[in-house]
Amino acid sequence: MFGRSLIFIFIFLAIAIWGFYQLSRVFFAYTNDAYVLSNVVTASPSVPGRLTRIHVSDNAVVTAGTPLFELDEEPYRLAQREAEGTFAQAKAALATAEDARKGAQDSLVSAKALLDDATETQGRIVDLTNKGFATEQRLDDANLALKQAQAEVNAATANVVSAQDVVVARRAEITTAQAALDLARYNLEQTRVSAPFDGHVAMFAVHEGTYLDAGTPVMAIVDRQSWRIVANIKEQNLAYIEVGQPVWLTVSTAPWTLFEGTVASIPRGISRSEIEPLALPYVEPTTSWIRLSRRFPVEIELNDPQQVPLYMGANARVFIRHVPAKTKTVGQPVDPSAGTASISQ
Repeated sequence: MFGRSLIFIFIFLAIAIWGFYQLSRVFFAYTNDAYVLSNVVTASPSVPGRLTRIHVSDNAVVTAGTPLFELDEEPYRLAQREAEGTFAQAKAALATAEDARKGAQDSLVSAKALLDDATETQGRIVDLTNKGFATEQRLDDANLALKQAQAEVNAATANVVSAQDVVVARRAEITTAQAALDLARYNLEQTRVSAPFDGHVAMFAVHEGTYLDAGTPVMAIVDRQSWRIVANIKEQNLAYIEVGQPVWLTVSTAPWTLFEGTVASIPRGISRSEIEPLALPYVEPTTSWIRLSRRFPVEIELNDPQQVPLYMGANARVFIRHVPAKTKTVGQPVDPSAGTASISQ
């Protein structure tokens, strides 16, 4: 009898615990599968070259615009001088072409004046010949002069067209030379890389004297203004979570200290497999009873980030209270890997 009662008590307790667990979702959500995230930028050169100087050290605090490192400028400075010389030559060639065009236009004006004079003279000779006051030889000479004047006008017109074509070609050369000069100046500027925002320099292993290709990672900068917590919440809890709900949390870098936050974003989708295109975040499922529960990365904004000692990737524990949110906005999908990027300056 006692054994049967013990079984009933055990079953009752199991049902009560299961019921409490199911009912608890209405009031709160808890997970220890959470971590600290911030934006991370990988500083890398956009041009190749030898690393000549590193301005910062491991774990240094930097502000936006702080110089990080420099490449050897000399090859790019020489390339800029060469581009400046080519641009100057192109400008001189354009000036010469414009002078030639002006000369051709002046010659055309002169040829047209001679044609007008030859036409008028030929008309008078025709009149005189018809009246018997001029010989046929004078008329033939006048006709020949008119033809020669017309030929000179045609030649001068062709010269103007040719000179204009040369001017167009020289202007195109100016555009090409200007683009090459702008590119040379840009490449020279890219030998100096600066911090894009306030942050912390992560540990790096690159040393001065190393030759770097364009895009080679040199160091990472962790943004100190965009700290947040990403909590992987089981799908059964999502129906009760709203943007703006209060959150209590702890981080592993400050154990036994309770901090406050707010639900900032709730994703509307995740990838079901790692092999799918990861435009949506992928969270590896964990075994829960028989069926694998899917988890969604809910983003949590810290109420006072300066109060919390935050380190990128550190573990956290999150307790979300399901109370009416003070402010409610549409949450955007959160990609746990979206906090990383790269820059080349």
